[in-house]
Amino acid sequence: MARCNADRLLFAPGTGWAYSNIGYFHVLQLIEQECGRPLGAALQDLVLSPLCIGHVRLAERREDFGRGYDLKWVYHGLLMGPLRQAALLLQRLLAGNLLPQPLLSEMLDRYSVGGPIPGRPWKAPAYGLGLMIGNTTGGASIAGHTGGGPGSVVAVYHRLDTGSAVTAATFDAGGIEGTVETACVTMLEAA
Repeated sequence: MARCNADRLLFAPGTGWAYSNIGYFHVLQLIEQECGRPLGAALQDLVLSPLCIGHVRLAERREDFGRGYDLKWVYHGLLMGPLRQAALLLQRLLAGNLLPQPLLSEMLDRYSVGGPIPGRPWKAPAYGLGLMIGNTTGGASIAGHTGGGPGSVVAVYHRLDTGSAVTAATFDAGGIEGTVETACVTMLEAA
């Protein structure tokens, strides 16, 4: 962490933004400290079981990933499971039955990351707590996340501006983040 200057803020709170895997590592440490158990067990007890999400596990070791995946990419671990379960997790999380309404609202508060991103479907990109949130060039208001790693890209998004819950997910081995994200967003805009 010393190589990354992780002991200091890049910006004063509320004045800047940068994606940070180190930030997620700090969140992992906080969760484990507060829950008194490893992240995988805490996620199972506090999120996955209450939302009835099955066949999902926390991958933390090289053998969990397979195919020579470099753990330095997501050294804090990541959830692995069927794509359908990723969409279901996001849909149930945003339905408001797990988190109290004030916490859900905080999670969806938008912090702008600037204007449109070339090759991405965002008109007004922003981040909430762990979620990309924003209006798309097609006019939809969505929240979710796109993740890319060596050899794959996955996008899971939920449309916020419709009366019904619409969630889409897509995966592409070897895909480009913007292309996969756009495919997922296009499905939501058509819904």
